Amino acid sequence: MAGTSQVLRVEEILIQVSDIHRSVGFYRAGLGLPFEPTEHGDDSYQARVGETRVVLHPDFDDSIRNQKRGAGVLLHFWVADVDEYCSEIKMRGVSVVDEPENRPWGRHCSVIDPDGYWIHILGPVNQRVGQ
Repeated sequence: MAGTSQVLRVEEILIQVSDIHRSVGFYRAGLGLPFEPTEHGDDSYQARVGETRVVLHPDFDDSIRNQKRGAGVLLHFWVADVDEYCSEIKMRGVSVVDEPENRPWGRHCSVIDPDGYWIHILGPVNQRVGQ
């Protein structure tokens, strides 16, 4: 497909959160992502993850304020060594829901953010452990 009407990249992923400071703490201190305030002055925060900007934004859609979060939304973050990263985030107080294991798509572990969004940590298969 040629021309200017094609999608060229994912620019940003915006996640509405119920408590911005709790979420920024989880992502920054727990997962080690460099979230900083955006220039918009709306108490939102952003971090560059590869070529994509991840934005944490206080709720602006009143219809979700009392809804269960995270249904149908998965964030996949790629790291060089899932086992090492998992150990590090545990030391920072993050609860790991699924411990690292090899899967058909690579090494995998999972955590859940304060609003219930699942985050899958992915990386290369660990050749030192069995499937």
